[in-house]
Amino acid sequence: MSEHTRNERFLGALVEELQSMSDTDALEGENAEALVKLGYTLLTRARAVQINEGTARRVLEIVDAGLVEGLGQPIPGQMCVEAAVCYALGLPHDDNPSCVAPALCAFGARLNDAGWSTPQARAKGLRRLAIAQLGSAGVLDEREFVRRLARLAIQICVPVALRAEARLYGSATKERMLHAAELCEREPTRKHALDAANVANDAAANANAANAATNATNVAYVAAKADTYVAFAATKAAAHATANAADIAAYVAGDDTHLSIFAERVVQILIDMGAPGCAFLHLTEARSEREDDPNFNEAMTGDLLAQAEYWDAVGGHSDE
Repeated sequence: MSEHTRNERFLGALVEELQSMSDTDALEGENAEALVKLGYTLLTRARAVQINEGTARRVLEIVDAGLVEGLGQPIPGQMCVEAAVCYALGLPHDDNPSCVAPALCAFGARLNDAGWSTPQARAKGLRRLAIAQLGSAGVLDEREFVRRLARLAIQICVPVALRAEARLYGSATKERMLHAAELCEREPTRKHALDAANVANDAAANANAANAATNATNVAYVAAKADTYVAFAATKAAAHATANAADIAAYVAGDDTHLSIFAERVVQILIDMGAPGCAFLHLTEARSEREDDPNFNEAMTGDLLAQAEYWDAVGGHSDE
């Protein structure tokens, strides 16, 4: 048995002991709960993982085996993205790896459970995010991160849904929906998201396409809700709502492209914020020259069409 395995078993036994002690009279006095919390904190620190290139390679290998919806089983190809990280790092089977910032982990877990077409599509779309998030715990400014996430949801998800559904309507309604989409792209504010929701809702009330318009309405409302959570510093709720908006928008759009693009835009946020795992993103590139590819950089800072055309041209996020 390796030293790492022995240590993990010891730490696991301590966790079970702490849990049992919290449910009995073994800990007396009013500070018992604080003592248990301290124990959990110490155990988390003890399980801290050294993030290096070898770590990142192990994570990528497990992710590339395929990802499933939900926590799954601790078997390569049968786990969600966060459980895959835990597995690769030798941590207990869970969807909350200690090396990932809580808000980022909440986002990753929810985006993992979005409506990807296959486990392979899910893995391909999330493999760069899986690496970029490593080592973010205690480092990433989570309030700033979710602020940018909420803005991104309004700027990308709401226009995707509005434009997809605008095709169902006559010229006047279509024009209003396209204008609302343009405003969200140009000025991604909570007000514009709510205005877009009202436009989509009005379209549903005046046409025989209520279900479709309701999807666009939901995307806009959820994106606006994410921004509201940011205002109240509810970082995990904001991250979850943002991924939810991306999922609904992808459903409206009808394929995985939107989810892949959204995940990549989040990676770009993490790069800009200096997340430690981004130092290993070169491992995700099938073509070593892609990181210096001006077409890639231009596509990722351009509109959705430019991004989709880029991925189509290179055959997805890898050459596999």
